[in-house]
Amino acid sequence: MAVYLHPNSQAFAKRVRLPFFVDKSRLLIELNQCVDNDDRKYVCISRPRRFGKTVTAQMLCAYYDKCVNSSGLFDPLQVGIAGSQLKVKPGEDTDAITKTEAEDLYHKHLNRYDVIFISMATEYSSSGNSVAKLKEQLTQKIGAELQEHFPGAVKAESSKLWDMLSDVYSQYRQQYQAEHKVADKTTAEPLVPGQFVFIIDEWDSVIRSSRDRQQEIKDYLNFLRDLLKDRDYVALAYLTGILPIKKYGDHSALNMFDEYSMLTPLKFAPYSGFTEEEVQTLCAANQTNFEEMAKWYDGYTAGETFHIFNPNSVNNALSKGQFMSYWTKTESSSQALGIYLRLNFKGLKDAMVRLLTGSEELIDTQGFENDLTSFKNRDQVLTLLVHLGYLTATPVESSYRKFLVRVPNREVREELETAIRDEKKYARVAAALRDSKQLLLALQQGDAQTVARGVARAHEQCCSQLKYNDENSLACALTLAFYCARDHYTLIREMPSGKGFADLAFIPHPGEDLPALLLELKYDDSAASALAQIKNKHYPQALEAYLGNLILAGISYDPQSKEHNCVIGRI
Repeated sequence: MAVYLHPNSQAFAKRVRLPFFVDKSRLLIELNQCVDNDDRKYVCISRPRRFGKTVTAQMLCAYYDKCVNSSGLFDPLQVGIAGSQLKVKPGEDTDAITKTEAEDLYHKHLNRYDVIFISMATEYSSSGNSVAKLKEQLTQKIGAELQEHFPGAVKAESSKLWDMLSDVYSQYRQQYQAEHKVADKTTAEPLVPGQFVFIIDEWDSVIRSSRDRQQEIKDYLNFLRDLLKDRDYVALAYLTGILPIKKYGDHSALNMFDEYSMLTPLKFAPYSGFTEEEVQTLCAANQTNFEEMAKWYDGYTAGETFHIFNPNSVNNALSKGQFMSYWTKTESSSQALGIYLRLNFKGLKDAMVRLLTGSEELIDTQGFENDLTSFKNRDQVLTLLVHLGYLTATPVESSYRKFLVRVPNREVREELETAIRDEKKYARVAAALRDSKQLLLALQQGDAQTVARGVARAHEQCCSQLKYNDENSLACALTLAFYCARDHYTLIREMPSGKGFADLAFIPHPGEDLPALLLELKYDDSAASALAQIKNKHYPQALEAYLGNLILAGISYDPQSKEHNCVIGRI
């Protein structure tokens, strides 16, 4: 087995044998339609770290590598005949491919290509983070493997990697045409010796490691362009990474690639992470609480329909039998996150506070240059946080330019809390987070004065003076004040109940022996009026299961005196 050429199927075979393996092989149905198609053979899929990118790359190596026989590995999987009978799921975007066509493609492309696999993070690190050295070592090492595997094909004068690959393709193309008496490319079968499937894992590691070295990044992108663009020897080029392809203005050196990201997963949405159905199956098979799993690791959206779980965290929770933050422990992510939190763009701090309290923010992704440094406004920073996995996004218009973003789950929320506590810029917000546990306890104990003081303190800590006397800022402050309640309660804003809407309802999570909480806000009115409104509108009817264990709280704010008051009642 070579290092780059023909990586074989061993790595993926080990994955398949793991106890919590999830079969994502239907991805191959999509990719098989791209192979040797000049309009579709360049595919770049970006996902946050620990979202299964490397596992997918290993699967592609095992499937396409012609130096192994992996039919026994793939036949039982969904892409294979024995596993799924290749039934195309309703609504699945496979260009209306039929069962027969999918079956034909499965056999046609299984173990039929020379595969070149490059783990770019490893290569760049071993080069001393030098693009010049990276290009040199890849040319030397892959070139040596080409000469060994294709003796006599590489010309002595060929010094560029793409020239060596062209030499191999040219010789074996001529040999194939001579043997089959085929005169031109249009009538030849596509499976020709000398065509390669390129699989480049963590392709963007150079960009992430050289964030301030723009010339290095340009040299690297030009190297990939020269290696892959308009090359007949490319049957398929598959890139994985965290960031979409780097742009300079509206230009990209790799503009031949079709990109599928967390913002625009399109037909690859089911392969962005674990789907809800897949996690339900795992939880049922392992006697694990699905609702708790969803609370911790669900919340990512892929397109408009798919709910996606973090696969690494789900696997860890199943294997270790404990729900906790796993994804954020894979690197010093809170330190990295702090770099973006302290950027001084107008509205960024307020947006992060609102996101932390469970609100959504509308962003425009136009202008994001797909790197870690070229920021001009808060929307571009928030766009990056979507690609990094700290936020999830739902499109609000068909152009895929404007999105609603939010914090996806408890795992990420805890990471944001940690990062904010470490940032001086967010010191007051961090203080509100610390105070929230005492405030929740005061509410549960009926201590109205302590609740009023706590809400006032949170209002001051999280809102700028310009927006202090704003009704929305009061709602944000109230949510922040009771922030820690999310660990035990489901928060519902404007809960339909009786003849109106409760401003905030806290419903205990299953298994929690806690009272339900119903809060009504009054801006420029009295707390007693807020409590009377709860009773007059019969809000408790919506919470009949909690009668006898239901706390009502009316909270008011006077914009003239800036005083907060609270009245608490029980049912």
